[in-house]
Amino acid sequence: AIAPEEVVGQGRADAPCYLALYSVEGQSSAENAGFLLYQLATILSKNGIGSVPRSGSRPKTPLEDAKNMNLVMVLSAGLPAEELYRNPLEDIKRKPLDGICSNEDPTARQIVEYGRIAPSAGNCQPWYFAGDGGRIDMYTQLAGDAFNTSNTELKALDAGMACYGLYVAAKEMGRFAGFAIAEEEAAPPPKGYVYS
Repeated sequence: AIAPEEVVGQGRADAPCYLALYSVEGQSSAENAGFLLYQLATILSKNGIGSVPRSGSRPKTPLEDAKNMNLVMVLSAGLPAEELYRNPLEDIKRKPLDGICSNEDPTARQIVEYGRIAPSAGNCQPWYFAGDGGRIDMYTQLAGDAFNTSNTELKALDAGMACYGLYVAAKEMGRFAGFAIAEEEAAPPPKGYVYS
């Protein structure tokens, strides 16, 4: 945990605590970090603690234990001043399931629904899901938007958060949830998207 006075940057907020997530560079490191961040945010919220990823924030000085790693994201956390939970399907604008999923399998569509409501930078929801049967392939948008989410690392974090949503849904349905990069087996990406 990092004290508020030790955090700087434009994404800083009034929060009593900050957590910094560092990672070694490597294939899917940002996606893994997004998966972990959403999992951590879920655990915090189950304990009555609100949290918000802060992409523009950073510790004033690098943490001693993270000198050979990259800062991925800072998460602000604390007891909320208002209601912690909101109904994301009513309070947050989401793309319709048919607009982000071409998989016709009913079980896969139920699982994708959890990915659809995952948080994303600026609520850009940069994902698209395809595949057939129990296989779900994920793609992310190439172009940026008003929130400047052309940042590929933020989109990778978003993809990781959506994957955590898929994982939770599959587990709740008693299904196996495994992740693999298998671009050569996937259908070609929709126009404006790349395989994630």
